[in-house]
Amino acid sequence: PAYACRQFSSYNRESKSPTEPGWFANQDRGRFLRVEDKDKRREYVMMDAEGPGAIVRIGLWTSLAATCLAQTSAELPQLPELNWEKRSDWIDVTRDVTPAAVGDGVADDTEALQAAFDEVRSAGRPFSTVYFPPGTYRITKEIYPEKPESPLYVPVHIRGHGRGSRIVWDGAEGGRMFHIYGASFSTYIGIVWDGRGKAAEGFVHAGGGESKVTHQHVAFMNFTDFGCGAVERYLESSEWRNCLFVNCGKGLWISSGKNAGHFIWTVDGCEFHDNGYGLSSDAGNFYARNCHFERSRQVDISVSISHPANSVRRCTSVDSRAFIQLANSPTTGLALPLTIQDCHVSGWTNPDWAVRKNRSGPLLIFDCVFTDAPSANPPVSLGVPLPVVHSNNQTSTAQLFGGETELVIDEVPEGERGGSINSAWQRFFRDEGKIPTRVFDAKRD
Repeated sequence: PAYACRQFSSYNRESKSPTEPGWFANQDRGRFLRVEDKDKRREYVMMDAEGPGAIVRIGLWTSLAATCLAQTSAELPQLPELNWEKRSDWIDVTRDVTPAAVGDGVADDTEALQAAFDEVRSAGRPFSTVYFPPGTYRITKEIYPEKPESPLYVPVHIRGHGRGSRIVWDGAEGGRMFHIYGASFSTYIGIVWDGRGKAAEGFVHAGGGESKVTHQHVAFMNFTDFGCGAVERYLESSEWRNCLFVNCGKGLWISSGKNAGHFIWTVDGCEFHDNGYGLSSDAGNFYARNCHFERSRQVDISVSISHPANSVRRCTSVDSRAFIQLANSPTTGLALPLTIQDCHVSGWTNPDWAVRKNRSGPLLIFDCVFTDAPSANPPVSLGVPLPVVHSNNQTSTAQLFGGETELVIDEVPEGERGGSINSAWQRFFRDEGKIPTRVFDAKRD
């Protein structure tokens, strides 16, 4: 034929079959194939087709039209440019392995990257770090550093140039990009992981027990299941700092898994855009601070805590369905406390609540602001009677609390110092980062 007709719909991907749950799912606002960042601009891919063509019709309902126009004009935050100087114990994926990676986004660099990670974990290894010069590294199969033979698990380090070093998936639908096993004290800095809307899982901590792991200046984009996650055994005392989570089913996912217990994980200075769930966990305890969320399709933070000391402090949220959903841990069933401090939430779309505390322990909430509510319902919903201490909160609705409010304690008097957040649009992500300029290398210098 002279031409062919193509169309795309933003229907809810949870609607798959009349015989499966979710057939009537109708959360279809702001759905896209994937999100790309080009020249410091966020681009939402609505349709992917080859060759020339013309758009002859666009159907937009009023709220969806406003969303599309706002999103396409917004800028996606950029990772910092990290101009590392290569060191003698860094293995360069473009020079120090055979075959060498090309990094042009066209060649298949899977074999080169696998060789580099195998070398780092080999016995008597001369290298400690896998180094990615600026480039786009296309992979078609999962990268999986071998399990070390020694019970003293060997750490793995990654260094990339931030926004300039990208690893992109071009393998099978539903694939996994990378998994690591038993690599305590590892650091992963300056990489973009892009599933391109095809890979299900991005960076996976796959077990073995890990401690003191750091992800910093890292982006996880376009994964149908989750961007970064821990799925088995424990991942403790670990942190995600200045990271981006964009267009994933779950941005950061911490699963109870098999014999898992994930303790003391910190998420600081990160941004979550257009995910199903921003930060999601069903085990351990967590600290979320200085994070910004936009347009989460289900909820920004969904956690089931199994250990004490959990908090959400100085976080902001705009146009997400909901802000926080909290329940008891499926592994322990314990009722444990949560602190919500100095958070600003605006424009949530769930008419029933912005914060839901279902069956966990006491709640301390203070210096928080809820604006532009979708209904007259209070933003904080209590599923069961539980102690609540609150102070200096503001809401655009008549009441702050709804549901089982019998144990809500009268408001504590406001202190001399209030909150530090100015609005729900306040962001904390940094697009510039400091790294050592010149480091003495005993072998090289």
